[in-house]
Amino acid sequence: MVATLAARLYELPDTPGRIRAMEGMRGVAIALVFLVHFDKQFLDYAPPDRFHAAVLALFRVIGHSGVDLFFLLSGYLIYGLVLESWKGYARFLRRRLVRIYPVFLFVFTLYIGLSWIFPQRSKIPDGWAPAAFYLLENLAMLPGLVDIPPMITVAWSLSFELAFYLAMPVLASLAGMRRRPGRQRVLIVLAVSALLAAIYFAGHGRHLRMLMFASGILLWEALRVPAGTRLARWNSSAAAVFVLGLFLLSLVKTPRLVWLPWVGWYPEAYQVLIMGVTFFWFSAACFAGGGWLVRLMSRDALRWLGNMSYSYYLLHGLALQALRMALDVVLGPRPFPAPLFWLWFPLSFLLTVAAVTPLFVLVEKRYSLARAVRRPLNAPPAAV
Repeated sequence: MVATLAARLYELPDTPGRIRAMEGMRGVAIALVFLVHFDKQFLDYAPPDRFHAAVLALFRVIGHSGVDLFFLLSGYLIYGLVLESWKGYARFLRRRLVRIYPVFLFVFTLYIGLSWIFPQRSKIPDGWAPAAFYLLENLAMLPGLVDIPPMITVAWSLSFELAFYLAMPVLASLAGMRRRPGRQRVLIVLAVSALLAAIYFAGHGRHLRMLMFASGILLWEALRVPAGTRLARWNSSAAAVFVLGLFLLSLVKTPRLVWLPWVGWYPEAYQVLIMGVTFFWFSAACFAGGGWLVRLMSRDALRWLGNMSYSYYLLHGLALQALRMALDVVLGPRPFPAPLFWLWFPLSFLLTVAAVTPLFVLVEKRYSLARAVRRPLNAPPAAV
């Protein structure tokens, strides 16, 4: 009964070329993001000992990598769409805006209303002109690309996504990538990536994490050659690389644990390198491999979480804040006993899923996904 209801709420219609493991990977990505915000909201409730401090610090570090996994998946999907299913820039951009804006506008409006109800928590500046300008900047998804505090905290990543949507078709057209062989396309992507890295190392760049889109693009190209498909079948190796990559990321993000002194010079570059390699290998196995890893990523519960990941991404932080406010009123910010704290960890996750479900069902499925599911954006590589 519960599974049937969950399937009705969270399942999406089948489409030709559907990669179910990719849906599960989105579930993994949003679960990682949850770790960051759970730590942020409920750190005061953790038992005050070194073990729990270390675990929550690890949550905080590896949780940020969930956004980078989303970037890789977007790079893979959008690049394939631009090269193989191109119907013109206007149609492409219209579909992308329909995909991201209905849910964003709902949450954006909700934040405006809450800013009026709780003015002490509002980020909107005083004065009608500064307030209007700030709201327009956020509505245009500029925070993240430029130094503007986002009203929706996580929305900075949407500016990266939107910039990629705008730039990728232009690059493909200017460089003639649709008519070039794969090797030449890879060289173009590597050249653009090197340019972004050079700007960063010269001290003028703030957007190095956009190289995760390039990792997804290179994955799309790799899975179209026999060597790439052989790489994709090393499932156990991919899982090991995934875990090892997150562990190395935690070292890079924790200065006192870094054993390579030069890591401290460019920590973000090492983070992007680790995540790019880790998620590349892991995603290759999930997209084109087989065995237990693909079966795990294709589990219904994980896929359903991935299907609602966009709605969850935008709203779960607000839901966690509401839970925190309720706990503060009922119990006050004081440490829980360890068993109760770790019981609260999955319970708070389930409560946020319940809170986001109406947004996913009534807004995202109805206005964003109803048209998108008619034609697949995640068709598998032709060589697989």
